[in-house]
Parts: sequence; C-alpha cells; structure tokens
Amino acid sequence: MRQFAILFVGMCIACAGLFAADELDLEIRSDPPVEAIKPNVDAAKLIFQLVKKDGSFTGSAQFHIEMYSPPKNTFFSTGFPIVEGTQLLCGDFTAENGRLELAYLFPIRGAYRIKATAQTGSAKIELDQNFQIREEPEVVRYFSVLMALLVSFGAVSGIVLGRSAFSRASAQCSTAAILAFLLLAAGTGQSASAHEGHPQADGEIKTTDRVEAVSARGDRLEMRLIPELATVGQMAALEGVFIRKEKTGEAVLFTLSFVNLDHNKEIFRTEFQSPDGKFRLQHQFVDGAAHRIELSARPAMEHTFIPLIAEMNIAVHAIHPPTRIVMRTLAFMLGVVALSMGLAFAVTVKLSGRAVPASSGGPQG
Repeated sequence: MRQFAILFVGMCIACAGLFAADELDLEIRSDPPVEAIKPNVDAAKLIFQLVKKDGSFTGSAQFHIEMYSPPKNTFFSTGFPIVEGTQLLCGDFTAENGRLELAYLFPIRGAYRIKATAQTGSAKIELDQNFQIREEPEVVRYFSVLMALLVSFGAVSGIVLGRSAFSRASAQCSTAAILAFLLLAAGTGQSASAHEGHPQADGEIKTTDRVEAVSARGDRLEMRLIPELATVGQMAALEGVFIRKEKTGEAVLFTLSFVNLDHNKEIFRTEFQSPDGKFRLQHQFVDGAAHRIELSARPAMEHTFIPLIAEMNIAVHAIHPPTRIVMRTLAFMLGVVALSMGLAFAVTVKLSGRAVPASSGGPQG
C-alpha cells in the first residue's frame, strides 16, 4: 500500500509538470520600452503575446483589448483635460501565433490602463496592466522656461514695489502689468492646447462617414463611422466588412491605420484577422483635427491576392477646455508670481532698512 501511494503521488507530480508546461501566459510589452515613449510625439508599438511555459506557442488566438487614459489629477492637468479618465480603445482581434501588434500614439503623460483578454481553444487568459508614460522632454523644458519667467517677473515686480513701498502709483502700475502678463500667458496656453483642434479651410478636406471600394472582379470593401461626427472625449465606432463575389465564409486579413492630417502623423495601426470578414472597433480621436482612415483587406490564406483599399476622411469635433481648468491654471500662475513677488518685496524692504507701516496696504510676503 505504501509503494502504491508513493507511485500515485509521483504520477500526480509528473502530470502536474506536464500540464504546467502547456499553461499559457499573456505578455504585454512595448517597442520602444515604456520609459522611452514620448507622448504625442511618436507612435509606440504594443505587443500582445501568448506564450507557453517553454516559450513557444503556435496557432491563432482571439484578443479583446481595452485601453483607458490616465485618470484626472486633482489640481494639475495635461494639455488634453477632456481626454483624461476616458476610454481610448476597445476592440476584438484575431491574430496568428498568439501575437497581436498595435501601434498607438499616446496623447498625454500618466498611467494608462490596458485590459487584455486572449482566448485559444478552452484557455482564456486575462491581464490588467498599467503603462506609465513620462512627460515629453520638450514640454518639461517649456514648463521650466514658463516658471522661470513667472518667478523672474514676480521678483522684479517685488523689487520695484519694495523700493517704492509708499508710492501708490508704482503699486498700481506693477499690479496692472502683472495681470496683463498673466492674462496674455493664459490666453496663449489655451489657444495652444492640442484638444482645441485645428480649423480646416472650407473645401480643403472632403469629409465622409461611409466609403466603399469595389475591385474589377466584383469584391467589395465597406467602411463606416458611427456617429457621423467623431468628438474628442467620446468613443466612435468604426465598422468594416469585406465581401467576395466568388467565395464566402473565409478569414480576412485587415490592415487598419489612422492618420492625423494636420500633423501628417500616424496615430494608430494594426493588422488582424476576422473569421467572417467583419470587424467593429471603438476608438477615441483625442485631437480635434481632420483624420484619414485607411483600410485594406484580402483573404488571409491568399498571399498573392492584391489587397482592396478604402480611405475615409473625417472631421473631429474639438472640445474647448473647461472653464474650471482655465481658472485653475490662471490661479496657479498668479500664485507663483505672488509668492516670488512677496519674497522679493520682503527681502528688498529688509535690505533697504525700511519698515512698511501696517496701514500702507502694500503686498504681504
């Protein structure tokens, strides 16, 4: 009996090791590495890969991908406040060898949440992962320059007020100059926000929400956008179907690309299969600019088939930044100037050996 028990335990351990070798894992990685991704500059490749414990996997897999933008910050906002805390992508894809690639232009800094589900046969793997995208270096430089200008302006104003602490005219002139400077800076920053959009000249872009391409042999590729007008901060659904005149029921290989026409920059690209020749992808356009959607299709097993291509130009409705965001930004800028001005005023008065009477009404440090 003891020998039988030992043999049974050994068989269980061996079977467990055999099943473990067949277990699947789902990995998500980026190219370039996540720490080198520059938001709103270059598209990064996201790679979803199914792997066995021994590192190999063959066969097709169905992927469900969801992506969410970084959550809203309590005080500081990015250049895309409407996009913060919203869903960016949702779609189903079929990929060979358990590998799916998505090229995506991350619009803002912060922690992006990616939820991925991969299924092959009876195995279903789910993964919920965050990608921390750092701020674009150029934006950091611009912010540093702006802060330096605000501090310098406040310090100079404080010194001027300190040297003429009893001059009401000097105080009024300095206050007016400060307000004019801050209003100009706030207006410039607001107009430069990317989510405000880029107006197109009438007739420059022909916009449509539905296109159809037909080949000489009668094959048809259709594509439509729902709703007709995409809006920043909201998801839009893109539907596509490839219909062959001679054959039906075969898998179709799609290549899908989104291009921002204002910057002539590709913001999204992927290649995937569809078992029935149809797909539906939900995507948020985060820039209020005109975009071009490019879709190509061919039978997945016919490598010599010349792909059928359809293109769609769409206009994206831009949303201006909320008033609370503008006011919060202005308050922050005012605070930086007031703090530097108050410190400079106090130091100037102290160094000059003059005491400011409590009734003088001058700025306080």
